[in-house]
Amino acid sequence: MPDDPDTPRREPRIAVGASWCCLIVSFILSAITWVALGRISGYGNLSYLMPFVVDAYVVGSIVTWLQPVSARVARFAYWNMYGAAAIGVISQAVYHCASVYARTNSAWQAMLALIVGSIPPLFAFLGVHLRGLARRELNDRQNTTEAKPQPPPIPPVSTTPALPAPPQSNPPDPPAQNLALNTVTPPRPQPALPVRASVPQRAMRPAVTDREGSINSRHRKVTPDVEARIRGLWDQGLTLQEVMKRSGYKRSTCMRIKTAKDEVERENRERVAS
Repeated sequence: MPDDPDTPRREPRIAVGASWCCLIVSFILSAITWVALGRISGYGNLSYLMPFVVDAYVVGSIVTWLQPVSARVARFAYWNMYGAAAIGVISQAVYHCASVYARTNSAWQAMLALIVGSIPPLFAFLGVHLRGLARRELNDRQNTTEAKPQPPPIPPVSTTPALPAPPQSNPPDPPAQNLALNTVTPPRPQPALPVRASVPQRAMRPAVTDREGSINSRHRKVTPDVEARIRGLWDQGLTLQEVMKRSGYKRSTCMRIKTAKDEVERENRERVAS
């Protein structure tokens, strides 16, 4: 079964021991070379301080870069880390190459010494970098696991049997005379008013009443279709000028039809209300 990626895992002991062994040996070999370089440069007995100048600064830069610092500090430590490591690798490789060539006067031995001489400082730098990255990832996993929300605890289940509820006592029945006094006559239902269906105003063709027939009979020139069209224009909420413009009839005709329409609507409302 694969491990949960959110679960923090410890590093294998073999990998931890091997990396620390490589670090210690690499730093010792690198320190020997730095001491030799210090003696050649004229530091004398103070040459033993050379390893603390370069290697310790590389370690400090790596640790600072891996810490939760600002972006500016992390960028400065990053470039200083690689710069100091590059200076250390190049200096020790050139020292071993020049020493071997001065003793043997052999080019291939000098090139071999150049490669081998760069191994201790390079592996010391890579080992410290590897240990720092592994420690940082382990801390991130632990912080993620601690910040992960835990499920709510399950309440304990009680094994005590529940007691039966006491029987409810019914209230005594009221006397017959009180029932007669307290009886309330329900209200008489009122007849529901008819609901008129919502029909588009243009499609409505109201029934022609006697009053409307009398209007049509007195004004022969206005046909029922024309009157219905003018009434529909009034139903749209248009103004008098708009009704006259769209229908093509005079003011008196449009106002007469509007007055008749209003009277018919009022009669219909009174009839429904009665």
